[in-house]
Amino acid sequence: MKKVVITGATGFVGQHLLEDLLPTKHTIRFITRDTSKKLRVDIGNCEVVVADLSNYESLKSAFRNIDTIVNIAAEVRNSDLLAETNIKGIENLIAAAKVNKVSKIIHLSSVGVVGMQYSAIPVIIDENSKCEPKNEYERTKLESERLLIEASETNNFKLDIIRPTNVFGEHHPFNALLNLISYINSGKLVFGTSAARVNYVYVKDLTSLIIQLIDDEKQRGIINIGSSENFQKFIAIINVHLGKKLKNYSFPQLIIKCADIVNFKKLNAISNQVIYSDEKLKTFFAYPNGLEKGLQNTIDHYKKNNLLK
Repeated sequence: MKKVVITGATGFVGQHLLEDLLPTKHTIRFITRDTSKKLRVDIGNCEVVVADLSNYESLKSAFRNIDTIVNIAAEVRNSDLLAETNIKGIENLIAAAKVNKVSKIIHLSSVGVVGMQYSAIPVIIDENSKCEPKNEYERTKLESERLLIEASETNNFKLDIIRPTNVFGEHHPFNALLNLISYINSGKLVFGTSAARVNYVYVKDLTSLIIQLIDDEKQRGIINIGSSENFQKFIAIINVHLGKKLKNYSFPQLIIKCADIVNFKKLNAISNQVIYSDEKLKTFFAYPNGLEKGLQNTIDHYKKNNLLK
């Protein structure tokens, strides 16, 4: 049985991972800064350890007798803590992993490190695309990747870096996609361009990949995960699961070009043509749910909890 420790296990992705891991197959230890925090999942089969990425000594103790570290913890919004968590925290994690001779690290990063937030023309981003982060979050996440890659080459541990697109699903702390789904549910017209793309990954597909990587003897390196879908088809899928008739209007491309020239960014979300490629992922992993099933599960969850307007 693989001995696995999870950082960030009390968050959105972390709790789904705890829910999906089989205690008969893995010995599970998870790190938390606050043992009084209420979780929606049963952690009876897990070992709980108080530790923090900012505290090396706590990590050194938490990683004792561990085969694999799954690092989900990260700072996303608090600008004062981005470097402290995403860079210094990773340095502490690497040092603690080294002293404990951990054999594998699975690190949750983001496609945001590439820095390609918008394009008015089709652009395909894969794992070899040049990274030019545009903000401090993206910069610190890219630096954490660099630190881990450098450490894996010198300390002989296997490293997988997962770059998800926009993660959605049940129990998302900010109810991802709820505003859009509610807007469609209200019967209002949805605007977009015929060439626009969206990039999303269902949380249960992400956790399935993490679980597969835990048991994978190969090193996969950097991996994009997430389906790129035509915006209008994406809206159509949501309509189907809401039982609504499609009300969609396509913007002429000329309007988008003019908006791009004058730097009018309000149309970016409905005209973006950035495509994050998951072709590398598909060579060894099949999405158990996929985008459509994920949307259905998420919509059912919002309906069940009376969140849809």
